[in-house]
Amino acid sequence: MRTSVLWTTFTSLSYFGGHVSADYTSDYNRLCPGDNPVTLGTVYTASCDKTLGPSLPVQKLGHKQSPTPEECAQVCEQDRSACSGVIWAKNACYISSDQNDSLFNAPGAVVLTPPPVGVTPEQLKQEIKDCETDKAKHLQEKQNAELGRENYKKALQEEIKRNKLPPENNPDAPLDLGNAGCNPKNHGKVFRHGSKRYLILYNHHYHYRKEWEIAHRTDKSVDLHQCIELCSRHSCATVDFYTGPANHYCYVYKGTPRIYAIRSADYTWCAAVPI
Repeated sequence: MRTSVLWTTFTSLSYFGGHVSADYTSDYNRLCPGDNPVTLGTVYTASCDKTLGPSLPVQKLGHKQSPTPEECAQVCEQDRSACSGVIWAKNACYISSDQNDSLFNAPGAVVLTPPPVGVTPEQLKQEIKDCETDKAKHLQEKQNAELGRENYKKALQEEIKRNKLPPENNPDAPLDLGNAGCNPKNHGKVFRHGSKRYLILYNHHYHYRKEWEIAHRTDKSVDLHQCIELCSRHSCATVDFYTGPANHYCYVYKGTPRIYAIRSADYTWCAAVPI
């Protein structure tokens, strides 16, 4: 708003320099002379000793003696589309709907200006900037995930070559269930369950990650075949199965943790990889 040195001509505001009430004085002193804002969730900026013109504002709260700045701003807040500014003074509350109005000198009056309706150009620029930052972040995460998958595939192929796996067998042949299926005879076998095929790796184990776990079973009766069935029901990415003196353990994961060869005197490990 443009500021001009012009005394207000509104007759209804002509007594600003006269006697004022204690309520008006305390409210005025809250705002002036520092142009302190009025906050109703929305922050209204204050312009002390000013009024709006040249358009004629509309009087509000005429029935209420000494309305507070907050009460006057609340009238504006109820219909922001018809309010571009508020004039508050002793026993006076006016609303202006003309966005082209200017500020004029009016001792004792305060103009309360709401923020622009909708998104400002500055806010829009910031939103675009934030969007571009998020886009770059998600793109990097996608690239990292793709690189992780490629590295996993390469590591798996290297592990297969290093262990000199036998040629692919008949995937519909049953597993050897000695030691609950976790034994050297099943190493390198491809086993079909439903529409998926699984590569069995004896003496191999996945690095456990709690956040990737979908389901697990821990009991002496579970075998490798049943563990693969559990994976199939949950559309898992990997199977980790091992046997011990007291129990058998089956874990199915939604991701592909790091796999490595392992040998233990107490436990026998097997991994099943969907291929």
